[in-house]
Amino acid sequence: MIETIDLPDSKVLDTDAVREFRNLYAQRHFPGLGYVKKLSMKHHIETFAHFFS
Repeated sequence: MIETIDLPDSKVLDTDAVREFRNLYAQRHFPGLGYVKKLSMKHHIETFAHFFS
């Protein structure tokens, strides 16, 4: 996922959730599905908020 986000033509918005995913990846910490789902939902909300603002 991080490699895809880092591509120059990536269309993924750099949200707080994405930065948290990057942090977890850098620490080599891979939490359970519940936490990942929470970050995923946070990213979607941040993306929609950015789109509609």
